[in-house]
Amino acid sequence: MSMYPMSRATGSGSWREFFSSVFPRLLLGVIAVGVLAQARPAHAQVDAGRHQLPSKNEHVFVPTTFIPDAFVDTELSLGLGYSSSLETDVPIFGPGGQQIATVEGDLLFITGGFEFNCALRDWIGFTARFNALARSGGNTASIFATGLSAASSFGLGWEFRLKESDRSMLSAGVEVNRTSITLVDVAAFVEDVSLGLSRTVTPLFASARAQYAYGVNDLVGLSASASMGFGENPRDDYTSDWFWKVGGVASFNLNQRYDVPLGFALGVLTNSYPLSVENADGNAWAGLASVAYMGRPDFAINLDMTYERVPIDYNDVTLGYLGFTVGLTYCF
Repeated sequence: MSMYPMSRATGSGSWREFFSSVFPRLLLGVIAVGVLAQARPAHAQVDAGRHQLPSKNEHVFVPTTFIPDAFVDTELSLGLGYSSSLETDVPIFGPGGQQIATVEGDLLFITGGFEFNCALRDWIGFTARFNALARSGGNTASIFATGLSAASSFGLGWEFRLKESDRSMLSAGVEVNRTSITLVDVAAFVEDVSLGLSRTVTPLFASARAQYAYGVNDLVGLSASASMGFGENPRDDYTSDWFWKVGGVASFNLNQRYDVPLGFALGVLTNSYPLSVENADGNAWAGLASVAYMGRPDFAINLDMTYERVPIDYNDVTLGYLGFTVGLTYCF
């Protein structure tokens, strides 16, 4: 994945500029794509036998990039996102690891993801996913203090339907991931050139997960996901360790009841394996607010807004990130 130019002014003013200019354009883009999809010719209508977006009890679940869904189906999902830390004081360390100063500067992230699920039978399928991330500081001081990093991961796995009723779905999955992380540490290189400017690590980990979905009615649905795995942990010098992730999402789809092709989702997630920050010191916590176009039975486009807090091992500092991800989901 290539590193995008990400330097900009730091501080709260940049986020006011983002909400006043970039965010409305993203939202208008989501609406425009939805309108164009809705205005397709009559002969392009979805065939009755074609797979559709997951649903239970007449509720079509609003897709997000937050947690995996509980359904064994054939679908393609794409996501592209941007996030930034909020008014961050970045510590600078001198020889011996002593903190000597702090500088104001944002940490910026560009993320991308691709996922393909294929149902071999109605009870079993396989999944392949690819994710990429690039991190940089928002100014020269923060780049010097925190360096640069780029990461990519590729995972293969299987998913199984365990129990299904008219209202609910329970499934499980297993997956193996290989991740490649390149770290550019400018401060360490200046202090000791023998360390080199960059290093690359390739942690491998395997996980098992369970997912659950429940359709309350045509308007509301609930989803949950929990996973546990074992692998090389970036926050512990890449030694083998156990990790886990738990999340839940409430889905609100207005299409069935009010004939409005919009859906909304709210969610929360905690993760003991935050790859976005290699010096994390504890679980990351994240919240989700999402809006989606739901006018077609086989296609959805969503705009996810997430806020994440990651504790790091710098004098009890906790980083806060606000991010936006545009996601596309197509079932076939």
